[in-house]
Amino acid sequence: MAPLVRRASDSDDDELDVSEPVLRAVEKAANAVGSGVARVTEADVAVLAGVGVDDARRDLLALARLTGGELEVSGSGELLYSFKPGVRTELSRASSRAARRERWAIWQPRFARVARLGFGAALIASLAIVFTAITVLSASSSSNSSDDRKRSSNVYVGNFFNPLDLWYYSRPRYGYDRQSDRGGGMNFLEACFSFVFGDGDPNDLIEDQRWQLVGALIRQQGGAVTAEQLAPFLEPARLPADDGTADGGGMNVDESFVLPALTRFSGVPTVVEDDAGQTRIVYTFPELAATAVDAPYGRYGSDRDSAMVLSEEAVPFSAAAPEQLIGAGLLGAANLAGVLYLGRLLNVIQKAGGAAALAGSSVGLYGVATGLLPLLGAYAVLFVAAPVLRNFSRNKANASREERNTLRRAWASALTSRSPPLVRKLRAAAAVAPKVRRIASAAAAAAGVVGGRGTAEVARAPVEADDALESFDERLARRERQRTRDVK
Repeated sequence: MAPLVRRASDSDDDELDVSEPVLRAVEKAANAVGSGVARVTEADVAVLAGVGVDDARRDLLALARLTGGELEVSGSGELLYSFKPGVRTELSRASSRAARRERWAIWQPRFARVARLGFGAALIASLAIVFTAITVLSASSSSNSSDDRKRSSNVYVGNFFNPLDLWYYSRPRYGYDRQSDRGGGMNFLEACFSFVFGDGDPNDLIEDQRWQLVGALIRQQGGAVTAEQLAPFLEPARLPADDGTADGGGMNVDESFVLPALTRFSGVPTVVEDDAGQTRIVYTFPELAATAVDAPYGRYGSDRDSAMVLSEEAVPFSAAAPEQLIGAGLLGAANLAGVLYLGRLLNVIQKAGGAAALAGSSVGLYGVATGLLPLLGAYAVLFVAAPVLRNFSRNKANASREERNTLRRAWASALTSRSPPLVRKLRAAAAVAPKVRRIASAAAAAAGVVGGRGTAEVARAPVEADDALESFDERLARRERQRTRDVK
């Protein structure tokens, strides 16, 4: 059959990109079948990747163009995409942007580790510089002033405090590889970075998980759900009503927390009546109704599973071992004390005549210490102040996370209780569900190869006026008209 694509310049390929969630979704669909060939609809990828249908469509068209994927149109006008095994490798070959992203995914963890090690090494270097300068400058100034202790310009460094003592007592009492001996973990230099900046948010993928679960729920329920079913995965601002529903049977209905799901998956609010004649609002998602994948979605296989809850983890202060954190804290405090002491010493030397008050080789060290003091001071303050501020912010954020978790668990509990009003509302939703349609391979009436140098504008691409292409256009137009009617 003639290709259903226009030709484009080779340089256009570098401007195309495919998001990582969509790419993983295609690979997941391929792994679900023995042949390794991914055959999916836009709705399949939207559910598996947790992205909007429009985003899935754009990325699938780009991926098909770059990797030579096949595009099919079913008798009902549904677009199906077929990708051969090794789609990620083929994408990297066809798109320099994708190749750069793959290389960055390999090197980014290594760069991050180097940065963490460098920050910890900077603490050791700062301590060495500070206390070496204190020792040498103190000894030099004392030696130079011993000839005339009655001079008014005499430099005096008291013996009431020796920062080296703090260095001694703050040294970690464990080996460098102790964490490795215990079967894993970070070394002390990395622990210093973790002490100051933490180890990231364990919830950084929470949004992907949220929309994958919501998409799986919609699919499991046949394309129609209620606010009560969505609440355990979204962010409701209040508890459910006493009867377990969102509206409590009243006239004032506030289900605004479902709007993000409607926007992402092109949901349509629908007013229905339940068995008792009560007006209810349910949400249908017609664009998620077509599937070409046999494998089940997400972790939903029964009504009981639909009461799962999206849970956010509390962010820990650090993943380092307690003794590492103690050692990092003590060394940070020693470094700050040493910097303050060095600043006082340099100030005294300056009042005594600066370099002239010092002897021999310590003159150069005095200049170096004076020049580095602002940088050393900034690092020392950062090392001590950042963990305090971060911990305050962390505790506040964790409290908010727990509050959201509590609300979601309350909605899940109400959903599990299956009160009579809620059961009637769920039955009303099931009655208007568009139902998931399985698109069989034999249903495809037109197909074309989206060549590696084609264009992503497949739906607008007919170039030859043969019967197959005319049929392709007619089915696409019928699909758009159906979508418009569903939205209205």
